This record gives sequence, structure tokens and C-alpha cells, in this order.
Amino acid sequence: MRKFTFGMLILLFGTLANSQAQTWSQEVAPIIFNKCGSCHNPGGVGHYSLLSFEDAYYLRYSIQDRVVNGKMPPWPPDTNYTRLSHERILTQQEIQTLSDWVDNGALSGDLSTAPQPPTYNNGPELTDYDLELTMPIYTVNTVSDLYRCFVLPPNITENKMITGLEVIPGNKNIVHHVLVFSDTTHQAQVLDAGDPEPGYTNFGGTGTPNPTLLAGWVPGSRALQMPANFGIKLFSNADVVIQIHYPGGVFNETDSTKIRLKFAPTVTGMRQVNTAPILNHIIGLTNGPLVIPANETKTFYTSYTIPAVNVSLLSVAPHMHLIGRNIVAFAVSPQQDTIPFIRINDWDFHWQGFYNFKKVVKIPASSTLWGEAFYDNTTANPFNPANPPQTVSLGEGTNDEMRSEERRVGKEC
Repeated sequence: MRKFTFGMLILLFGTLANSQAQTWSQEVAPIIFNKCGSCHNPGGVGHYSLLSFEDAYYLRYSIQDRVVNGKMPPWPPDTNYTRLSHERILTQQEIQTLSDWVDNGALSGDLSTAPQPPTYNNGPELTDYDLELTMPIYTVNTVSDLYRCFVLPPNITENKMITGLEVIPGNKNIVHHVLVFSDTTHQAQVLDAGDPEPGYTNFGGTGTPNPTLLAGWVPGSRALQMPANFGIKLFSNADVVIQIHYPGGVFNETDSTKIRLKFAPTVTGMRQVNTAPILNHIIGLTNGPLVIPANETKTFYTSYTIPAVNVSLLSVAPHMHLIGRNIVAFAVSPQQDTIPFIRINDWDFHWQGFYNFKKVVKIPASSTLWGEAFYDNTTANPFNPANPPQTVSLGEGTNDEMRSEERRVGKEC
């Protein structure tokens, strides 16, 4: 009986010590400040702040749910497949600490010993720039998703190589994402002139022939900065066009998004970077067309063999809509070596963007690029827009489907 009582005392003491260990002041605040605060601060893109004990306590169950289920911080790529730059991830120990803190009462600890919240720079990251382009003030009133294009002529007199580019959303509460294009046809100006309001509405790009995608922005994105001697070419006669996605249900909100550009001193000796949907739903799709019947799942495959030239891969941007559930992209060299790019096991249409590699990835000449995308058009897919499910086919609308992996590549000189 004494042994049993002593064992119970040790177990009870261990439980009390564990509950005291997880406090905001000592264990939780450092994790929040280091891994969450850059978005979840006053003025940040996270829409609400987590920098005080009171804020975190009020949202404790939401914090626990999202970190335990891998929803926050938002980082869709599989870190067991490849490691990428600027990863927003928590360690298993950090996840456990946050979860235990909630389970054990979300204690504050001695707030006088808590670290001071960091000061976050919510302003532009690209402070050394050559050109800033600002769209006119636009008032958003929309019931459904709105894709609005704005023409920003750079008025440059010679070709330039872009080495830095930053999108600065004018209204973080309503700007869902931004795509930046160049247009040498000036047809975007014609479309803009035909709309009485600033800009014009167009889903799926700029509505002009063969626009060139320069960059993209989603919440949490960093400024695009090219490696040394790399640049994106901007022709002297090109217009810059930004396409902004405003979500439905926004009324009487104004926006004036702008972009900053940094140019190389000269185009001589620069390696040109191109952004292209090399693996997509049209070219190289081996088992198309892209149709997913109602109440079915389907996997599509695509491939592309690069020409006899070495390529440097800087970043990758997988893209699907709501029926897509997972996607993977990789290369196979002529020597049959596999070069992994990215794998997303739990696709979320609302969290996508360009992912940069830690180092430039060398792709040998004549390598084959491969992509696989799995779609679930059943009621088991929580993002399925139709209930009961409807046959989904290729299209630009959110309820249609697409697949592609955009890549930023630079050819060897």
C-alpha cells in the first residue's frame, strides 16, 4: 500500500511540474514571437495580433487546433520531400509545447519576466529600388470573387533587367493575391480605357495576347530578389499590368496597391530569368483531357524534356483549384538521377505561391521534368464546391480545374 501511495505521489508531482512548465512568459511567448508574430502583429497580414498574453489566451483553442493540424503557420510543401527557403514551420516540440499549454490551462506565468514583443517591420522590404508604380485608388464592391487588372506603364526608354520586385498591397484586408505581368501589345491599355472605373475585370490573366508573368504575391510573401547576375527582362515598350484578386463580399473598401522594381545597372552579362508553366494541363499531359467525373478521383501525369542546354531552377509554383488534393514535381536527369522540386500532400487553394529553393537547382541538359496531380471530386473532399459533386473540367473559373507548375528558370550562357 505504501509503495502504491508513493507511486501516486510521484505521478501527481510530475503532472503539476509539467503544467507549470508551459507558461506564456517562459515557453509560449518565444515560440509565438519567433514563428507567428511576423504575420500576427498589429498591421500584419495575419489580421489579428498574438503578441500579448491576453490575445493568445482568447484565441488559445484556435491556436491549438491550427498548429496541431498543421494549418498554421501556413506552409503546404512537404519538408520530408525537399527543403525550401523562408520555411514557416514549427518543430514537433514547439507544437507539443503550444498544445500542452492550452491543455494545462494556458497559464500566464510571471508576466514581468516575459520577453518583450519584437518590433516587426510591416512596411516594404525592398527599400533600395529604382522605380515605384502605384495603381489608382479603386473602390471594391463585389458579391463574388473579383479579378481586376490595372495598367502601370513604367515609361522606361531602354530594356531593363529586374533584380528585385516587391508587391505592396494597399489594403491587406481585401487583397487576396496579386500577379504581375508585362504586356508589350498595349492591349491592356485599350481594355482599361473601355472601363469607366480604374482598371478592368479579367479572370485568368490580363486578357491580352501572350502576357509575360513576372512575379506573384500572396500574404506572407517576401520581396523577390534575384541571385547575382540573374534578372527578369523588362522591355522598354512594355506596360506592367497587375491582376488583383479581391474576395467576394467586399463593399466600399478602397485599395491602391503598388510595386517596387530594382534594376541591374546594365543588361550586359546578365542571365535572363523566365517564368513559365512548363508542366501544365495542355502540353505534356499524358492521360488527358483534364476531366474529373462526379464522385470519382483521378491522377493526371505530365512531362516535358528540356532542350540540350543546362538550366538553373530558382523557384517553383504549383497550381490547382478546389478539386486538387496533392501535387508533386521533380526532374529525372539523363543519368536517371531524381531531382525533387516540391510535394504538397494537402492542397489548399487559398495558400499557394512561389517557393524559392535554398540554392539554385542545376538541371542537366536533356533532363525530363515530371508532374503528378491527384484530384478528388467526391464528398470526401472538404473543398469540393458542389454537393452533390458535379463533373469538373478544364477552365479558368475557381470551380473549374487546372494544373501547372510555374518555374523561374535561367539558361546557362
